[in-house]
Amino acid sequence: MPTIGTVIHGTLRPQDLIPAFSDELCRVDPKTDLLFALNDRAPLGCYFGAHWGDGADFGYWPSEED
Repeated sequence: MPTIGTVIHGTLRPQDLIPAFSDELCRVDPKTDLLFALNDRAPLGCYFGAHWGDGADFGYWPSEED
């Protein structure tokens, strides 16, 4: 199950981000390999992506819409 907080931070390099995102997706849903599916599996009221205050801090964050 996803938890709110950082998955990876301090980098925007695809060679760092892609493996971290892939590992997280495998952890939360081992049956899929679609990178963008992480947002679909975010906790209720949250999104997966860059933190609003730090574009190099990727993880699950509370959505400001809720």
